[in-house]
Amino acid sequence: METTKPKATALEFAKREALEDQIDLLSIDSKEYGLLNDEYIDLMNSYDWNADFYEENSMYGIKLTTGKVLVPALYNDIAFIPHWVNEQSYVPVCLNNKWGIVLADGKNTIVHELEYDYINPIQGNMAVVRKGDKWGYIDVNGILSTPLQFDHIYVDGEYSFVNGISIFKKDGLYGVTDGVEFSKPVFETIDSIGLDEYVTGVFNGKQGSINKEGEFTEDKEEAYWIASVE
Repeated sequence: METTKPKATALEFAKREALEDQIDLLSIDSKEYGLLNDEYIDLMNSYDWNADFYEENSMYGIKLTTGKVLVPALYNDIAFIPHWVNEQSYVPVCLNNKWGIVLADGKNTIVHELEYDYINPIQGNMAVVRKGDKWGYIDVNGILSTPLQFDHIYVDGEYSFVNGISIFKKDGLYGVTDGVEFSKPVFETIDSIGLDEYVTGVFNGKQGSINKEGEFTEDKEEAYWIASVE
């Protein structure tokens, strides 16, 4: 039976920060590193560190479990994955049906103006955005990694990247990206993407994968795009 973990208090956050600072100074091969890392893992597994929504005057913000405000309650909606949010996080927010990105510094520092019709929760450095009927990707600083050129980008719940891969559709065909490189749209249908498996799909009735040039290939030896999380 799963038990509810206690919320981390300011004391646990201070201990966590101190351990992180100590671990950063040590060699990964040292005995002290192993001991402190074990202590850190035990601490992280013992408490609920998740940030939470809070509401004021029918507007929403984000607080840590200590009560520290990360995003002031100034927005109609916020998209975030709770266990990934801290003081350095970038968070999509919505006001009057327009989305942008703020830094979770408690000061409402706007990183990208509220101009999109949709932004999904940020994973790593990337977020999926939509304006009108066109989709694209932006990095955490709000810079467009691609023009708004895709007909659709697929989101699985909160996640747009599954096992490190995001699927987009353009001109009736599917392609993939890891947030840095982009394949060409090559598949008429695309298979589910398993961890450490090559991305596969069908084109012209033939099963294949994607080569280094981002194009469809039936040759398994030429397969380049693989789902992996480093």
